[in-house]
Amino acid sequence: MKNLVTICCTVFFFNLLTILPCKAQWQTKGPYGGPAYALKNVSGTIFAGTINGVFKSADNGQTWLPVNTGLERKKVNTLAASGGTLYAGSYGDGIYLSQDNGASWVPKNNGLTDQNVAAFISTPSGLFAGTSSGVYFSSDNGQSWSLANNGIPATYPVNSFAAVGGTVFGATNGIGLYSTINNGANWSVVGGGFPAGSFVYAVAAESNTLYAGTNSGVYKSTDGGVSWSSSNTGFPSGMWAKSFTIKSGFVFAGTYSEGIYMSTNSGASWTPANNGIPNLPFPTGLPNNYPSVEALETNGDNVFAATVNGLYHSANNSSSWTQSLSGLLGTDITAITANNNVIYAGSEGTGVYTSTDKGVTWTRSNSGLTSYNVLALTTTNSWAYVSVMGQKVFRSNNNGTSWTLASTGLPTPASVLKSDSFRVVAITQGAIATPQAVYQTTNNGSNWTSVATSSITGMSALGLKNQDIYVGTFTGELFKTNNNGSSWQDMSQNLPASKITSILAADTLLFVSTETQGVYKSVNGGAWVASNSGITNMNITDLCMKNNVLYASAWGGGVYTSNDNGVSWSLINSGLGNLYVRNLSADGVKIYAGTDAGVYNYSSIANAIKKQQIVSQLEVFPNPSSGLVYINSKSGDNMQMFVYNQIGALIYSDSFITSDVLSVDLSDEPRGVYFVKLITPAGIKIQKIILQ
Repeated sequence: MKNLVTICCTVFFFNLLTILPCKAQWQTKGPYGGPAYALKNVSGTIFAGTINGVFKSADNGQTWLPVNTGLERKKVNTLAASGGTLYAGSYGDGIYLSQDNGASWVPKNNGLTDQNVAAFISTPSGLFAGTSSGVYFSSDNGQSWSLANNGIPATYPVNSFAAVGGTVFGATNGIGLYSTINNGANWSVVGGGFPAGSFVYAVAAESNTLYAGTNSGVYKSTDGGVSWSSSNTGFPSGMWAKSFTIKSGFVFAGTYSEGIYMSTNSGASWTPANNGIPNLPFPTGLPNNYPSVEALETNGDNVFAATVNGLYHSANNSSSWTQSLSGLLGTDITAITANNNVIYAGSEGTGVYTSTDKGVTWTRSNSGLTSYNVLALTTTNSWAYVSVMGQKVFRSNNNGTSWTLASTGLPTPASVLKSDSFRVVAITQGAIATPQAVYQTTNNGSNWTSVATSSITGMSALGLKNQDIYVGTFTGELFKTNNNGSSWQDMSQNLPASKITSILAADTLLFVSTETQGVYKSVNGGAWVASNSGITNMNITDLCMKNNVLYASAWGGGVYTSNDNGVSWSLINSGLGNLYVRNLSADGVKIYAGTDAGVYNYSSIANAIKKQQIVSQLEVFPNPSSGLVYINSKSGDNMQMFVYNQIGALIYSDSFITSDVLSVDLSDEPRGVYFVKLITPAGIKIQKIILQ
């Protein structure tokens, strides 16, 4: 038989008009929202600082657009504007500036040794930055910074600034209010009746009047900070103001847990203004539990509140509030699960979101929950289960419309939840006097029973298959029990000493993902082999299989897929706006990726159709043939070819990468029926050929 030869691909053509185009890519529609920490009005455009950089709204909060190129995934604590420059202060990453209205940001940390930035103020002589260890000053529009902390004891944070004339005031944690008249060359503690040694969380100025939020309530000065008096009539006792904003005729104060208070008489008295802001059902022991208000801003009659529960907007000077979320991708997804009806996404701080339309729209679904810090989620049959920080496990059988506590027998919250058709299994968080453990429920969470784990410690992942329970550890060990913990088999063998992040049991194959060493595979419980061909980011966070296709998420690397049981992987990151993927789930239609800023979805059906189309485009001809058989492929993929006679004997094989028309010469073989088998990453095609 002659060797495989290549013929110019222009000789033969596909009839492409018969092929439907299909370009699967990731999309996101939220869940919108997430904590917000900073607000700034610049000529009627509102900028908001979130855990995912900066967003802006030009329509008073009806819609938000990301303006975070260069700031993606940065927590922005404070915003400032001076001339045509915007400044963003981040937690841990220092100062960024934008000179194109937020379209792009660049770091400007020259001279800044503390990059936990909490506050800004722009003055005619320069820009002040408050950090976790004092004050920095820039006289060159943020191009360079110098420490300007003389007089303020080292290590004391400065939370907020205000200016009256040439005097700048700085609010500190535990040592009162300070002022400077020489750009921070010297600071002096403010007296005149201001409470010494107080915690000062916010300070704001209007003309010659100053307001300060302290651990002793609100203090006010009408003479530029020379003298101060308490301004607490109507203000909740023992509560402090974390933020202020002032407009003509109104002062608004945002608190830690009592929501927003308003004064229409320059602070002489205060009234609550919380209509529409949720009083969260958390067991804090405080009189109320409104979300902490981190920043306030105004634009005409519109007031904006940045809270740990999201952004809120009032169009009537705070008489009523509505959430302002559309387009704002700031939700850190800590857990995700899907069935054929509902997708559940758990977040850090804002609870559970549900979608009944494949991720097109999302609804916050927290009724009955007493914590919004989600640790784990799973679904089985008609039930959904969520584990939350400090409050153990809740369940719902009405698609997340309401939740009820389902923790009988559980000593601590679950850090991992997994389920199959007849049980839910949990790894508990553990506590000082309560070690980590494995529990299961077979009655929809009515009660949980212990699964003995012998001496297994540091448990990080769960896997289920039939009667088997698999447990992975932070040190790369894997154990299996098929008798509810009466005995465990150590399956670690040659696994690397890297945290196991997920376990996937599929037929005769077992996969584990690791934090530093990628994916490992075992066949029929045999030795482990690395399964990383094509994977370049080895920090794999989760594994998922749908329709015999594998998906692997990578922290900072996006999502990989494999059509050959992990032999080879390829990236599918088109449209994936956030490559920091923590978890994966699938329903009958889509794959869902939970990132630290929203959920992305990918059509697995579209992907399957695309693969079928690639396979269908493999053309083997002519048929019948007198000897030369041609294979037409333009995919450019790895391909293996096998030729069998009619009794199944292999008579020829080869492998190649091609985008051309190839031929194999069968003219030396007897006349009769043959089968050509083509294997590609997209699938397998078998074609019967008749030699005559």
